[in-house]
Amino acid sequence: MVSCPECGEPLVKGTKSKYFCENESCPVIFVRCPYEPAKMRVAFTALAREEIIGKFEEVNVKNISHIF
Repeated sequence: MVSCPECGEPLVKGTKSKYFCENESCPVIFVRCPYEPAKMRVAFTALAREEIIGKFEEVNVKNISHIF
């Protein structure tokens, strides 16, 4: 079994030698050649990172509003 290089969750084999992370909140789109570090290619999405940051901001706003 191969793990995601970003979050460590298991990778699932897709089509055309692409492996996908099982973690929905991970910014990895896909990984190619996860078994060969010299050939490994990881595709990230900036959108996923923005969504994660947005979720943290929502939680912080809710927590702050409960204080006041």
